[in-house]
Amino acid sequence: MRVQGEVLLICVTVENIFDDLICMKDLKRWFILLSMLLGISHPATAIVVNDLYVSEVAVENRADQTRVEATRNALAKVIVKVTGREDILAHPAIERALSNSSTYLQEYSYQSGADNQTLLSVRFSKVALERVFSAAAISVWPSNRPQILVLLVERDISGIRLVLPNSAEQNDGQENVSPTVNAYNAVAEIARNRGLAAVAPLLDIEDQLILDAQTLWRDQSAAIVGIVNRYNPDAVLVGRVNKTSSGNWLIGWWFQHNQQFDVYDSQSNELTDALDAGLALTGRYLASIYSVTPSSSEVGLTVRLSGIKDFSDYAHAFEYLRGLAVVESVQVAKVDGFNIDLVLALNGELSVFEDALRLDRKLEKVLSLDTDIGSSTISAPLLLRWNGG
Repeated sequence: MRVQGEVLLICVTVENIFDDLICMKDLKRWFILLSMLLGISHPATAIVVNDLYVSEVAVENRADQTRVEATRNALAKVIVKVTGREDILAHPAIERALSNSSTYLQEYSYQSGADNQTLLSVRFSKVALERVFSAAAISVWPSNRPQILVLLVERDISGIRLVLPNSAEQNDGQENVSPTVNAYNAVAEIARNRGLAAVAPLLDIEDQLILDAQTLWRDQSAAIVGIVNRYNPDAVLVGRVNKTSSGNWLIGWWFQHNQQFDVYDSQSNELTDALDAGLALTGRYLASIYSVTPSSSEVGLTVRLSGIKDFSDYAHAFEYLRGLAVVESVQVAKVDGFNIDLVLALNGELSVFEDALRLDRKLEKVLSLDTDIGSSTISAPLLLRWNGG
């Protein structure tokens, strides 16, 4: 309670001296001081994916040798979650880390899983692994990740229909339960293992009135309009599930993100494996957009903020930018009334910065000026409007 009282006193003091500061025409110095006092954090994300450095693996026993081997497997899963890529496991620096996986171990415990299975839960040191990634210039996908709405539709000899979430009520007394009945449960588990912010629709009466299975199978762009308006996701992934005559599961994927779409297939004799392959491709694509690559040469970007109504907006916008993984540092360059120029040191490409802004739209690009990013500093300002939040 005492801390809260002190913070309240600071806020009141700021408001009381606001007019005096304007008269002093020393906004730049005060803005820096205010941002330090407030210390407000507003991460740039649709969903924050937690426990990226935690993994669980099934083990047959609790012997030391079993734990060592399982720790290596757990570290491999963590690296895939953090980078969004499986091919990175063949990188020499990652191979060395995997061969010494216990070095990065922070803590572990044993838990009971389904069917009396023993699970080894392992947490790895984020700081230690970040040193590995940085030294090898390996791109890391920040925990702020786009929300993916996953929709599944299936076709078999009886026709085309929506895949519905598993429920005891639906299956009670049914002899012929669809093999896709646990598909959404599998998607949730796969997403957790891959660090994807995937969500399933409720598929309640409202959803089933909005979604037409036939249209979703044939014309995804038209079919998802209503469901997108309801859930407002950052991306939509539609899986068209079909079991071939050979017994394999074939899934045709349709993916939309930032007004762009892609199509790809995954196939396996196990439905879970086919789902996993499709989500792996989705994760790799998103990681290629949002990952940040450590670099010794930072790009300097000048941005000009508009839409600032008071000092609270200044502080929130400042801390929002400083919280982006692609932003190494933020400095105030100039304050002119309620327009402020900031110089950002980007730890990555300009396109990664712009993609990060689009995740939650707190800052909107008003105008893209011609810039020369071949030099170390981008002199022309990028105009951004603060939408708050």
